[in-house]
Amino acid sequence: MQFDLSTFVLEIFNFLVLVWLLQHFLYRPVRDIIDRRQRAIEKSMGDAAAARQEAEQLKTQYAARMSDWETEKRRLQDKLQQDLSVEREQRMTALQNTLADERKKTEILEQRRQADIMQKNERAAMAQAGQFAAQLLLRAAGPALNGRLAEIFINDLNNLPADRRVEIEKAAAGADARVISAFPLDGGQRESITAALKGVTGTAIACTFSIDPEVICGVRIGLGAYLLEGSIAGELQFFTRNWSEAA
Repeated sequence: MQFDLSTFVLEIFNFLVLVWLLQHFLYRPVRDIIDRRQRAIEKSMGDAAAARQEAEQLKTQYAARMSDWETEKRRLQDKLQQDLSVEREQRMTALQNTLADERKKTEILEQRRQADIMQKNERAAMAQAGQFAAQLLLRAAGPALNGRLAEIFINDLNNLPADRRVEIEKAAAGADARVISAFPLDGGQRESITAALKGVTGTAIACTFSIDPEVICGVRIGLGAYLLEGSIAGELQFFTRNWSEAA
């Protein structure tokens, strides 16, 4: 095989032309494409890194918010429990106070009921006692006891205090005396009563004498609307009335 210089030179020229063409029309565009692709990859990786970092930040923020929410939830639960406990205590206290008030009211009503029963029983007992005393005094009543009570009554008239004398004097003005006894009074007793009334009123008073068994024993004198009581029946009525008012 012979070496041909012209051919060799031509081949070298062709090769250089081919290299130039590849350099300008193939390698450079490919390199540009590769560079753009590399930059795109790097940008994508940067964006991915940024997104990952942002995701980590969001994850951290979410974890912090969850922690804050758990803390706030526990705080609200504790506050709710405290509020419920306070409300329960207040309701229990109010209920206890209401029950105590109702118990006091019930006790007061029961005491009043017991007091009413006792008063009714006492009134009934006193009424029975009054009836028993009246029956007993009826059996003991007689002219002798009637005369003795008349003497006591006359003695009380002669020893009345000044204020009572003034009251009787006013009541007796222009009025006659109605003298009622359970048994007849003798002349001396009638004169003593008339004299005692004159001594009390300061003037002579006409006396009308009558008998009434309901007086039981003793003397009762009416001066207008004023009543002088010296009988057993009057004393029994006075005792029963005053005891009932006191009860």
